[in-house]
Amino acid sequence: MRPYCVSHIFRNVMVEVQADCILDVPVAVVASVHEGGLVLFHTESGQIFSANLTGARIWQCIERCLPVGAIVSEVGRHYEIAPEAAQKHTANFLTALLTQGLITSRPGQ
Repeated sequence: MRPYCVSHIFRNVMVEVQADCILDVPVAVVASVHEGGLVLFHTESGQIFSANLTGARIWQCIERCLPVGAIVSEVGRHYEIAPEAAQKHTANFLTALLTQGLITSRPGQ
């Protein structure tokens, strides 16, 4: 898969994340991965966010400090889907997390 940039406008906010970026979890975010998926709680805002098993898999990749490109590859490999589809679904989920302040991004090493 060629290098890419996750670029999406969500609620009038431009979100861009390069494939080599690392995603971090703010200290105010508490996660619970369970057999049905994922629940996130932002302790400062009181916001609760839930996701299915795919979201939980992506979250576990974030916790392992995988770069965005590796997360996309993991999703594609695990669910046996085309790289373009994995990129699209992963980008949509990451955009939601970023715009809600549930993760932050930084350049990779």
